[in-house]
Amino acid sequence: MALIKLLTTSPDTPYFRPTPLHVQVLKVEDQPRVVTWELNENMARAATIKHNRVAVISDGHSLARVTLYEEFSSKMVEGKAYIIRGHTLRGQSSPFALNVGREAKFFKSFTITVPEQLIEEAEAMIHPASPLKQITECRDVKGFMSVEGEVVEVFLGFY
Repeated sequence: MALIKLLTTSPDTPYFRPTPLHVQVLKVEDQPRVVTWELNENMARAATIKHNRVAVISDGHSLARVTLYEEFSSKMVEGKAYIIRGHTLRGQSSPFALNVGREAKFFKSFTITVPEQLIEEAEAMIHPASPLKQITECRDVKGFMSVEGEVVEVFLGFY
């Protein structure tokens, strides 16, 4: 219950320091992100790629998704339990995002029993549904989507 309470309760003061969390890492996945593209006349190529990892953690009652940036990617291992100290919250209103920065400390802990239903929800958080859409509908759709086809032209102008 500590995890959901932390993410949904507004801090009392700007100097709020969250209490340490005891969590189980349910799923971890590498998620490379293209930061810059190199665009030529005939092709687009990823110029800079950041290799972040996304983890879904649980306190046994609720789930949270955490992005582990390159320098922290080795700190969490799938299936292990940790006590996390020094984390912060990100966002202006509830639900907040858990931010794992340089100040965060990870201590190995005993395993937490997590219901099978939460493990299935963790899989859905790591791999969210991506509905197939027609290319003509792309501008109207928000969020993840899958488009099938072949790129025939790269337009470098602005709307």
